[in-house]
Amino acid sequence: MKKLYIQSISIFSLVIPLAIVLVLGIIISIVKSTALNNFEKNKRSYQEDQMLDQQLTVLRKQKGYAAHQEQWRDLMLGDSFAKLNKQLDSSIKSANQSDTLTLTSQKRDSRPNLGVKSQYSAYSYGLRGTYGEVQQCLLHLESHLPQTMLTKLSIKPSRSNNLYDFNLNFISWELAK
Repeated sequence: MKKLYIQSISIFSLVIPLAIVLVLGIIISIVKSTALNNFEKNKRSYQEDQMLDQQLTVLRKQKGYAAHQEQWRDLMLGDSFAKLNKQLDSSIKSANQSDTLTLTSQKRDSRPNLGVKSQYSAYSYGLRGTYGEVQQCLLHLESHLPQTMLTKLSIKPSRSNNLYDFNLNFISWELAK
């Protein structure tokens, strides 16, 4: 009679508890290694942030920082659509060597969902001209309005002359009001 119960006693008293202990040991070691990896990653990130804070403090102490900060603040305040239109007109005038570069359309767009918390506005423009003129125009525009970013560019041959139709979509970063 003793021999009939030996197998079930050994399974329930030895094998199953050992399996449970082994599974718990594996789970604990995985959790421990993940926690240690996260700790090391967060520690490195914290140290990098501290180093960047120190560098920023040094930069703020340098002369001329306040003037640049005011210049950037002025660029990002106010109606960015009006500023972009004014600067685009200036850029067209400076890049229009053969009097072929023209602004064909301009409008405010709905804001695309970029997944950022910063304020920005979206705009669409149509330009007609040679490739070189539009390239010069955009270079001039981007150098004077660095907070403006080209998000979409499409080029099609124009029906007249050797010109191209450019459809440009911009976003302009703004300060929260």
